[in-house]
Amino acid sequence: MTLATEVQTDPFYQSLVERYSSLPSVSSLRAKAWERFEIKKLPTKRSEAFTYMPLRMLYASEFNAKAQSAVSKEMLSPFIYPESKGSVLVYVDGVFSSELSCLDSLPSSMAVLALSVAEKGTYAGFLQRRFQQRIEEEQDPFALATMSLHQEGAFVFIPPKLVIDTPIHCLFVTTTDHISSFPRLQVAVGSNAQVQFVTTSIHLGEEEGFFHSGLIDISLDEASSVEHALYMDLPKKAWGLTAVRATLKKDSKLNCKNLSTGSKSVRQDYHFSLLGEGADATISGLSWLEENYQSHVHVLVDHKAPNCTSHQFFKGVLANSAQSSFIGKILVRKEAQKTQAYQLNNNLLLTEGTIANSKPGLEILADDVKASHGATVSQLDDEQLFYLKSRGLSEDVAKTMLVLGFCKDILDRVSCVSLKEQTITSIEKYLKKQNT
Repeated sequence: MTLATEVQTDPFYQSLVERYSSLPSVSSLRAKAWERFEIKKLPTKRSEAFTYMPLRMLYASEFNAKAQSAVSKEMLSPFIYPESKGSVLVYVDGVFSSELSCLDSLPSSMAVLALSVAEKGTYAGFLQRRFQQRIEEEQDPFALATMSLHQEGAFVFIPPKLVIDTPIHCLFVTTTDHISSFPRLQVAVGSNAQVQFVTTSIHLGEEEGFFHSGLIDISLDEASSVEHALYMDLPKKAWGLTAVRATLKKDSKLNCKNLSTGSKSVRQDYHFSLLGEGADATISGLSWLEENYQSHVHVLVDHKAPNCTSHQFFKGVLANSAQSSFIGKILVRKEAQKTQAYQLNNNLLLTEGTIANSKPGLEILADDVKASHGATVSQLDDEQLFYLKSRGLSEDVAKTMLVLGFCKDILDRVSCVSLKEQTITSIEKYLKKQNT
């Protein structure tokens, strides 16, 4: 029996089949997404994009689709950033909740709708074309599963020329253990509009683990600007997968930040298509991992138009038996002349037994391109440690300063004050634990 055949009989796959079979109704697009999922099949270790994930452990697990437990606004209030008290979208066990969300600080000219409502109204044509295209192009089986299995998503439309200063906080809430959730967020940004999103997760169960597979799809019109920060701090027995998809038209800008403490396995999958001249995509990330936690990143930036720019910059700090991976690719098509594309992955190993895998890559079909890629794996510099200690600092304080210095250029990119403070606090707590 081949591994691919074994995967299809594992408890995890069977739980997905049961969930799909239990859906009250299946639209043609959901059915097509499921058909594509069945054709692609769940990935194996031979799937390059999933080489480093502990897939056998996942496929041996079974997750249920339970009804959402009771959650109140009062329960969630401590987890919402002060900047976003009036601009928060809440998902409970993967299901968007209009009742728990709050849009008081957002302008009335923008639209925030349940996805099922948006699909039947003014935005039906756009969404149908978008979903059709996404299904046809999607290569990630987990993203295809989310397209077919999600219960209720959210649709956000930012009209042209609207600038939203308030960060929109997307809060994913998991209420119990051993469940699977498939949250979906669809964003369309009009020309010359600007918006910022921050995505975080909380768990209200006993931290026995769950499976989360989210899909965030962003459409940027000409000269629009989107900033998105994803903070993944999950229970250590959880599985957290997030697929971020984006298309960028002429002169649009997308800036994504990925922050992760790891878990049983966390994976972020980015696929951006630069469709119009002058488009600019920046993706940066930072993970700080300990024990046997894992964090994996897969990136594909597809340059399809001339005079576009992209930057990928990821850093990882690892201790004990932690594992990370970065698989990145820059694809520059023949017509994408005068592209500028850069990719860098730096890893800092604090102890023995850690594993940092890195596979940066370029595929360049154009002949007028500036591009580079690279990866480093290092330890704390003994000379720098000696210098700081010679100035009267203890070894623990010196190590903390060096690690924070390593993280600084990623942290400086985080514009949401509350998120930046939360990240720094988490890293300092992590380093204190390593020094004890």
